[in-house]
Amino acid sequence: MVPVQDPREGKIRTESGVWIPATYKTNRYEEWKERTKIEESQRDDEDAPKMEKYPTKQWARHNANVKMKKRKADLDLKDPAQIVKKRIRLENLKNKQMQNQKKNAAKRKMGLFKHGKGGKGGKKHK
Repeated sequence: MVPVQDPREGKIRTESGVWIPATYKTNRYEEWKERTKIEESQRDDEDAPKMEKYPTKQWARHNANVKMKKRKADLDLKDPAQIVKKRIRLENLKNKQMQNQKKNAAKRKMGLFKHGKGGKGGKKHK
């Protein structure tokens, strides 16, 4: 009796599912994994302090930049003229906002914001 040989003997299966002779296998992937492990550990040692200091998310980077700008602005010494100018500007801004609030409150009382007045058209209300 003749023994039956296994057709898969001495072969390996590729990612696509094809059986090829094992002589084509070069272990390149395993070698690459070992190399990158070493490189990653070296990179982690160098970058660790930098990554802790600077945030990665967009909102966190934005907040960090705002804090840095504020800190820089606070460190600058201002002469009295600059301080007075800033106070006057803020006071004028507050006054304008208060006037707008009063106007809008009066309009709300009169009912001008109701029924979509001033739109593109549509059904007319009587």
